[in-house]
Amino acid sequence: MAVTEQRVSSIESTMAELARAQVRTELALDRLAESQAKTERELREFKAEMAEFRHRSEAEMAEFKATMWEAIRGSSQRTTRFEMDPETDRNLDAEKAAREEEWRDVIERLGMMIDAVALPNVERIATEELGVNPLVDLARRYERRDPGGAWSEWDVVAAGRDAVVCCEVRSRLATADVSELVQKFASFKDVFSEYAALRLIKMVASWSVEQPVLEELTRHRIYAMGMSRDAARLLNRAAIEQASSPAAAALDEGR
Repeated sequence: MAVTEQRVSSIESTMAELARAQVRTELALDRLAESQAKTERELREFKAEMAEFRHRSEAEMAEFKATMWEAIRGSSQRTTRFEMDPETDRNLDAEKAAREEEWRDVIERLGMMIDAVALPNVERIATEELGVNPLVDLARRYERRDPGGAWSEWDVVAAGRDAVVCCEVRSRLATADVSELVQKFASFKDVFSEYAALRLIKMVASWSVEQPVLEELTRHRIYAMGMSRDAARLLNRAAIEQASSPAAAALDEGR
């Protein structure tokens, strides 16, 4: 009888612990869902502010051009900046300073989006999809001097034991930007000499990657991570892996 009661007591203790574990799990899931919802909400607000800022800038520039052309048409001779009256000069300086302040704010918000969206997704994709597991180093907005002494900034660096992922984040990408990225990635191992022996995985994350840009990135073996408010995924993984396959390499050698 005592043995039976002891077993019943043990089962009840186990069930109670399972119930507590379930409660802890549900609380953790609730916090995760709340955090994700907050990130998505902040991203929507940021994109709305960016659109508003762009439209306002376009309207202000159109108004400024109209004012300048009116002033030029009303003048009997060409007016240079140095010939403007002091009041106009001060107004131009104030407008320039205000525009620069707005751009600094946009850049700061973009940095916050790197923290909120790019960093966790680079970590996930590196470990789950690209096999960089386990990670031993993970840094964001990393500033480092190059061999020439100049400072450079790197958005996300995620290193494993045999490979390192370098991901640059851009709000938008044009085809011309790819050349700049290629040059920057080429200098990575010079800047981070401690990773010189590791395989470099190049990546760029952006809210918008058009097809011509995607094709150019693929040609240079640069992974493109498309980001949106509810997902982040590699857009050209299959194309890069196919181009990097032994069969493709053999075909390239035969050309």
